[in-house]
Amino acid sequence: MKRKEGDVVTIKSLEWYDKNKRKDGYIIHGIESFAPWMSVYCGKIAKIIKSEPDKYYIDLDRKEWIWHDWMFEI
Repeated sequence: MKRKEGDVVTIKSLEWYDKNKRKDGYIIHGIESFAPWMSVYCGKIAKIIKSEPDKYYIDLDRKEWIWHDWMFEI
């Protein structure tokens, strides 16, 4: 885990999403996935409100979805 609570992150761009998504709209990374409905957040800046060893929750989604390092810009 690279990030901690309070860190500000930028979600990868819509261009990245469009380039990498499968026909069903998902981007699969190992056992993790970037779901099609997450694309509305592409390019947005968010603050991490909770971090766990292998996942994050951000202030844009009220802890409904799990986010991972590879979903954020470096």
